[in-house]
Amino acid sequence: MNEFRVPFIPDADIEKEVYRLLGEWLKERDASLSAPIDVEDILENHLGLTLDICDLAKKTGQPNVLGATWIDQKLVRVEETLQENEGRFCFTLAHEIGHWRLHRPLILLEKEMPELFDFKGFSSPPNIVCRDGKAEKKPRIEIQADHFAAFLLMPAELVREAFAGLFPNGLRLPVEYLDGKDDPGRREWYDALAKKMVNEKGFSNCSIQAMRIRMEQLHLVDESGQATLF
Repeated sequence: MNEFRVPFIPDADIEKEVYRLLGEWLKERDASLSAPIDVEDILENHLGLTLDICDLAKKTGQPNVLGATWIDQKLVRVEETLQENEGRFCFTLAHEIGHWRLHRPLILLEKEMPELFDFKGFSSPPNIVCRDGKAEKKPRIEIQADHFAAFLLMPAELVREAFAGLFPNGLRLPVEYLDGKDDPGRREWYDALAKKMVNEKGFSNCSIQAMRIRMEQLHLVDESGQATLF
């Protein structure tokens, strides 16, 4: 696979682009920001992209392909099995939107598009291919799209507002979990919080894992090591 190389983009700039997109979409809809963020509407109706949910792994011959984008055709294809998990499906849509907003201009500057795979069954190969990166280090272009997706599905102001609604007096991490980022107990504790956020605060199209990571990124839980609130 030939990796399309992209420059470093600070998370702050990625988040600014997310809010720019949200502002455009909300103005078009004459609506205010609220969860859940309808990424399918953004992709199809606001950006004017065609969404095709298909057996992408079979068509490409690559079993780990989750999504792919054809820039000239304004086409996004997503692996159909992702529909079984709403959180993962919506994250993939948001991820492809991230490529469209962050990387499409860079790719259009390229006179020759590298062939990422030998894609049989397609008239032309996709410009961007997104695979399950569990077993390999993700390239920068995929990390940037992941961050865009997280910011889009879980805007910081909505997540902070939801957390404050659930825990108006704040929340501290139990002292027994302070020294172990990889402690299974710590992860279960955070997952329980993330589940409440997803189920009770409108983030129904976000996975528990994505919400847990987002909450940790935003430092919503006090990890100072002081006594717990309970």
